[in-house]
Amino acid sequence: MITEIISGIYIGDANYINDLNLLKIYDINLLINCSTKLPFIKNDINKVRIPLNCNDDIIKNKEKILSFLKDNFLKKNVLLISDCDYHIIICCLFIIKYGNISHINIKEIIKNINKDLSIDFDFSII
Repeated sequence: MITEIISGIYIGDANYINDLNLLKIYDINLLINCSTKLPFIKNDINKVRIPLNCNDDIIKNKEKILSFLKDNFLKKNVLLISDCDYHIIICCLFIIKYGNISHINIKEIIKNINKDLSIDFDFSII
């Protein structure tokens, strides 16, 4: 399932990286692959790989990742994909930083957006 987290930012699991029909339905202009192994399909959508292997990669590169996402989501519909929960964590960090939301409330907010999303990450460490 593809879930719109905020207007213009979507997340989806690895199953949707090759679904051209869904990418068209959601008018995805930028696909951010937050994995080291998931392949990209050949199509006209802009693609970027942010190779994340562990939560420490997110912590070390947080500002660069969030800045890149901010610079792009205002101009494009962005879909973040990963084979782990990195795409959800990045969206949460984005909302915390730019939405002025407390890390205490973010898991509940995400759960309200999609009851099937769960996050096993301690946002208080960032």
